[in-house]
Amino acid sequence: MKKLPYSNLFPEKSDKRIIAALRPLAKRCDKTLNFVQQGFRFSTLKQSPPSRTQLAEILVDFAMDIHFDTGIWAALEKYNTELFGTPLPLILPSGTKPSSGISMERVHFLLWNIYSQLGGCELSNLHDDMFFAVEEMTKFLNNVLLPLLPDVSPVKDFLDKPNDYGWEIKKKLIWLGMHSYMFRLLFDAEFEIRWQIIANRVHRRFYLPAPYIWSGLGANDILAVCLDILDE
Repeated sequence: MKKLPYSNLFPEKSDKRIIAALRPLAKRCDKTLNFVQQGFRFSTLKQSPPSRTQLAEILVDFAMDIHFDTGIWAALEKYNTELFGTPLPLILPSGTKPSSGISMERVHFLLWNIYSQLGGCELSNLHDDMFFAVEEMTKFLNNVLLPLLPDVSPVKDFLDKPNDYGWEIKKKLIWLGMHSYMFRLLFDAEFEIRWQIIANRVHRRFYLPAPYIWSGLGANDILAVCLDILDE
C-alpha cells in the first residue's frame, strides 16, 4: 500500500495553514532521527528513509496529542491503569505515574511499540539503543518541537466536534483507525495483508477488532474515552 503524504493523514477540512506549518517540523524531526540512529550500536532500530519519515510524523503527532491534551494517549494510559495497575506496562512499575507532559517514560513506551511495528519483530523495551533514542528524542520534542507548534491542533478540533449523530462518531472512528499516529501503521499492515478485500470491508474489519499492539486496545476503545461517550 502506497504511503499517504503527511498532509493527507489529518482529518478532512483541517486548516491547511496549520498542516503546512507542521510539514517542516516533521522533516526536522526526520533529520534528528537520522542523526540519532547514526549513534546506535546495533542495526536493529535503524530505519530506512521511508520508515524513518513515518516515525518522525508519528512523533510529531504524539507530541501534539500530549501538548494539546487531545486525549488519544490519555485514553491508552487510562485503560492500562485499569487493566494492569500502571499507565505504561513494562516501562513503569505498578502504582507509579509518568512525569507530566512529553516525558521520557511516555516516549519510551511509544518508541518501543512503534519500532516493533516498523521492524516487524518482537522487541525488548530494554534494548540498548532504545534508551539512547528515548533520551535524544525526548529532548528534541520538548526543547525544539514544542516551541514551534501551531497554536491549535487540527486533530483536537476534529474530535471536539459534536457527536449528536451516529455518522459523526463513525467518521471519527474511521479516521482514528486509519490515520491516527496510534493506528496508521497497523491499518497499513492489515490493508497489505488483505489487499483483495474491498476497502469498506477492510475498514470495518480493522477498526472493530482490537489489534495486538497497544495492550490489545482498538480504535473504538480509544475513541470511547476521547469522546466521553455515555454507555447508552
